[in-house]
Amino acid sequence: MFQPERGAGQKDAHIVFLCDASGSMSGDKITNMNNAIGAALVTTQSVISTLDHVIFDAIDVSAIRFSDTADWHTVPSKLHDQFVWGDLQRPEGVTNLGQAYTLLDNWLSSGAVSGAMHTLIVVLITDGMPTDEPSIFPHWLKDKAVAENFERIAFALGSDAESSYLDEFVSNEDNLYILRNELMLKDLLARALTKTIKKIPDDKHRQH
Repeated sequence: MFQPERGAGQKDAHIVFLCDASGSMSGDKITNMNNAIGAALVTTQSVISTLDHVIFDAIDVSAIRFSDTADWHTVPSKLHDQFVWGDLQRPEGVTNLGQAYTLLDNWLSSGAVSGAMHTLIVVLITDGMPTDEPSIFPHWLKDKAVAENFERIAFALGSDAESSYLDEFVSNEDNLYILRNELMLKDLLARALTKTIKKIPDDKHRQH
């Protein structure tokens, strides 16, 4: 099981994308998703570099793609000025979101990030109802103490997007975005990530 490198006492953040790569994401949808993720990560890196009150020793980015099955599209990689998002290709198959949840849970349960991660941000991007079960974010994963700050953000794309099952995924209702026009994803994803990063306090700003 891969594990991000970290030193003792290091304060890390990790952004995990859960990306729908089913057949309904073909054409403009997957292109817009790739463009949005790449641009959002550039913006996030730029914003973090200008903040005084949020200090991360490292930010890792990874992605799980799901369709008929779920697998790691990108293993944890450090976010830096020259980071390049590797585009998702060849969308096909059904929307087995439950398998993506299970893959994420298995990774977190492995201890790869236990006790060391300061911030975990999971971003789900999809355009339809899950084909498999569970169709909602598992309570055991939501309640797991995987990070000091655990934020979950969801984007439902397109005129046919169904968002009711995403209510159980997001960490608060402001983190759910219903986009009838997926071109809006590029701007809103960058805003959502930077908003989340900005509200996470540095240790010296915490209330005691």
